[in-house]
Amino acid sequence: MTTIYATYPEAARLEIDQRVREAADRHRGHRSAVVVRRLRAARASRSAR
Repeated sequence: MTTIYATYPEAARLEIDQRVREAADRHRGHRSAVVVRRLRAARASRSAR
């Protein structure tokens, strides 16, 4: 990812960052579901130990 970013000029990089941020905001519910699944898995492995 860093190698791709290095080829872009600063303005394009800022625009991409903005788009990524907006996409992340849109998918926040989905991401939190992934986090919950990870926490649940961690809890299960802890109790198994």
